[in-house]
Amino acid sequence: MSEVAAERDDVLILTWSVDYWDYLGEKDPMAMAESKDRQRSYVDRFRLRGPYTPQTVYNGLEQCPGSKPPQVRSALQRVSKADASPARLVRKGAKIELTGAITDLTDIFVIEYLDGEANPTDMVHPVTKVTSIGPWIGGRVEIDPSVCPTTCALVVQEAGFGRVLAAMDLRN
Repeated sequence: MSEVAAERDDVLILTWSVDYWDYLGEKDPMAMAESKDRQRSYVDRFRLRGPYTPQTVYNGLEQCPGSKPPQVRSALQRVSKADASPARLVRKGAKIELTGAITDLTDIFVIEYLDGEANPTDMVHPVTKVTSIGPWIGGRVEIDPSVCPTTCALVVQEAGFGRVLAAMDLRN
């Protein structure tokens, strides 16, 4: 993922640590229950036998082992050819505007992560906190950027950790 982050500025990588391996000894201080819930949902969504690491998921549409660069490149390529999203996030003055015509319930998440010198790990943007700021059923919504108290991303995702319809990096 470090290579992808270095090569591409059109991809926002968020690393979700899980605690599956804590029983082997040292606990992962970055692991969160939200990460495990998200990954379990992806097991069902992608019809996998079970969760694994390092799993990578691309806009909720594709998944593959993050340790296999050719598969990562293929997944990124397939996602780039997906139908255009019906949702858009854009900055409008002091606010962020979410617009679109959707048919299914979606969730709006503020995902806080570590970046730069604040990140003491070798992970790319490890997630530290996830806050749901509510459901969205389409139309126009204004979001105050102050929902992001640190370095974070705003993510609009189909309910049940489905397709990511829009994302915006809100690095402060």
